[in-house]
Amino acid sequence: MRRSVLILTVIVAMLLLGGITAATTKSYPVAVVNWRIVPYYSFKASHDAALAYYGKALETYDRDQKPLLENEGMVKQIKATVLEKLIEDTLIDGELERRSSRKEIDQIIDKKIQAATAGADLKKEVETLYGLNLADFSNVILKPQAERETLEGRLLLENKKISDWLAEAKAKGNITILLSGFRWDGKGVTPVPD
Repeated sequence: MRRSVLILTVIVAMLLLGGITAATTKSYPVAVVNWRIVPYYSFKASHDAALAYYGKALETYDRDQKPLLENEGMVKQIKATVLEKLIEDTLIDGELERRSSRKEIDQIIDKKIQAATAGADLKKEVETLYGLNLADFSNVILKPQAERETLEGRLLLENKKISDWLAEAKAKGNITILLSGFRWDGKGVTPVPD
């Protein structure tokens, strides 16, 4: 009996510690894609970068449209788009891991990122346009793009399009949205009406 209580106490303590750690590091999931977690901190970084970018674009090209980013419906649609992009990125990363070793993938991605950032002082531009430092820009924007290009190249060798592959992967994938106000419809993320 004492052993059962001790085991139960340890399990409860681990769950509490895990919950506290997830909350403080913002690593709790907003979606699960084929048993891979999309953490809140990735969603938040991508969402903040998207809002910063759209804000700068509207400020530059059409200041009258700037209030659009304060519109609740527009913000919700941006969140849905960001979440869907993260789901696609997770599907792509999983497919690359299925096809190659993690080490090989990381080497290819690192080379692509280095090529994209070589010879240019992007620090100020990245901070201005996206509100990110260069390291975060590499993780949030460049790495997923490099992975997409890598898979696209491999699919091209098989006479396949990445858009067709993504549509099939989304339809067959085990995708669960955990972020309140959104659902997965089998093809993409849709906001749930309030």
